[in-house]
Amino acid sequence: MAKVNLPGAKDPCVLASDPVQGVMIGVFRHGIDEAPGYMEDVLEATGRPFRIFNLWEDGRIPSREFSHLVVLGGKMSVNDESGYPFLIDEKRLIREMLARSRPVLGICLGAQMIASALGARVYRCEREVGWSPVMWIGTLPGIPRETTVFQWHGESFDLPGRARLICRGGQVVNQAFVVGSALAVQFHIEVTEEMVRKWTAGHGERESICRDTEKYIRGSRLLCSQISEAFIRGQY
Repeated sequence: MAKVNLPGAKDPCVLASDPVQGVMIGVFRHGIDEAPGYMEDVLEATGRPFRIFNLWEDGRIPSREFSHLVVLGGKMSVNDESGYPFLIDEKRLIREMLARSRPVLGICLGAQMIASALGARVYRCEREVGWSPVMWIGTLPGIPRETTVFQWHGESFDLPGRARLICRGGQVVNQAFVVGSALAVQFHIEVTEEMVRKWTAGHGERESICRDTEKYIRGSRLLCSQISEAFIRGQY
């Protein structure tokens, strides 16, 4: 798998040589600080073609077809369609993917995008920052009933119609759900040590969070791999 620079891209995008239309995994970024992190390593290990699209740069949603779609986090709200008009087309694409039973994985903002695309409310909540335990109600293969995950969000979502809650938290209840071919997780399975250090710069609890990162990052990587495997197979 080779890394190439696309016009206007500040960071390399990942591109397999001439992937057939419709068999590529699309990865949507919403900001320079919201990298795919460990998720990129996991996707590379699958050997499947994928490309990372920096949506904030030109505000356009790719017109090509995808076999799978990963929607990453971002600093904006899913409700900020006036400030970020591309969110409208992104939600439309999510609905189109689900209508065709193609797997969609949403992480943090991405999970909220799936909920919003399907008509559910996304709203401000008590901010969750750092590592915290979550409980899996309907566990995915290999995932224990309780895991410790990295949180970095100030909004939550109601469950869309026909969605099934599969993970809940103590502070923010709705942590992960499945609906059709979509899997949505509120927490950051893609986070790396470098990302944690960058995001927590200037935060009052940075030292504590970084210490916790040393303790929990290995389990987070395993969880990322397990969720990604379920996503690639479309089995959840």
